[in-house]
Amino acid sequence: MASILDQGDYKVYLDAGFLVDAFRLDLSVLDGADVLDGSTAYFDVTSYVQQVSISRGRQKYRQPIDAGRASIKIDDTDGNFSVVNSNSIYWDPVEDRLGFQPTRRVRIERDGVRLFDGQILTYDQQLTLDNESIITIGCSDDLKQLDNIQISPHTPTAQRSEQRLAAILARTEGNLFQGVGQQSLATGTANLGAQVVESGATVQDYFQRIYLAEQGRIFIAHDGAFTFQPRIGVTAAALAATFTDKGDGGIPYRNFKVVYE
Repeated sequence: MASILDQGDYKVYLDAGFLVDAFRLDLSVLDGADVLDGSTAYFDVTSYVQQVSISRGRQKYRQPIDAGRASIKIDDTDGNFSVVNSNSIYWDPVEDRLGFQPTRRVRIERDGVRLFDGQILTYDQQLTLDNESIITIGCSDDLKQLDNIQISPHTPTAQRSEQRLAAILARTEGNLFQGVGQQSLATGTANLGAQVVESGATVQDYFQRIYLAEQGRIFIAHDGAFTFQPRIGVTAAALAATFTDKGDGGIPYRNFKVVYE
């Protein structure tokens, strides 16, 4: 008898944005559970989820680096995910709107292991002819935010690729991924010169140049860490075959072309 593959226990968490344990004058109890700054609420919405897809990486090595994506399809039969239902359990009483909106955080896990860590990019509601409400939430990991941060003009010192990445992430205009475990930078192979970073360059644009010099990988890992991996293998290996049109013992050919994939 064939066995059924255990797919694991998947969980989808959405951040509603509003503070759930902030201390409020005349409402909170002194020395109670509420705290001064409060914390936002991650709601487990797994029971509403119909489908989840996650994509990360690129199909061809010369493609530009891009953010990882996730799509979450939700059955909103009870209306809790509607943007106009003020009785929703996810309604933000301070902003008087649904807590789930673009830039709110998203986490997807399997058996307690993070598969995706990012933020809401799009939030779409579709009403069917059967009067069903389907919510589709488009998400992006934090590589997306690098498109919106400009680097101040400066001239960096000559560095290896991973050193340059770390230096740009630490600059004051971004101060990105500086927490414990938020960076995973392997030792690169490319040595980058002291080239001027011109006005108007974004972090994403500049990282694209480093990526082209290194030919490695730059991405956000499943746990949300900014990750750099160097190129794999040697770039000038010994000849494995000789093609010739002179009939001198090599592999004959009619024509050839070089294709970069």
